[in-house]
Amino acid sequence: MPSEWAEVETLMRDLGAVRVAAFAARASDAAYVAVEQAIADATQAVVETLDDPRNAKAISQARQAIDTARKLVGNLAVEIDRSQRARQRAAELRLKPRRRDGEAD
Repeated sequence: MPSEWAEVETLMRDLGAVRVAAFAARASDAAYVAVEQAIADATQAVVETLDDPRNAKAISQARQAIDTARKLVGNLAVEIDRSQRARQRAAELRLKPRRRDGEAD
């Protein structure tokens, strides 16, 4: 592969990794729409690099769009983790025995 295509290949791999991470995350409808839009924007930016793989501006825009999508997916993963911990903690609190005065231990 000529070196001029190496950056485009990297962008494609990065975009693919973001797509896989987005599939793994289960989001609310609003979050899903935002992530999908960011991925669509990043995809379009990468497609534009195919016309001229030496176009530094197009490469930079694609990289920024992928980073934006990656951050949205990362934020979603943090929210999912926080939500799972909260549900787990709530379940633990329901299982704790009550003291005679009605308060949990």
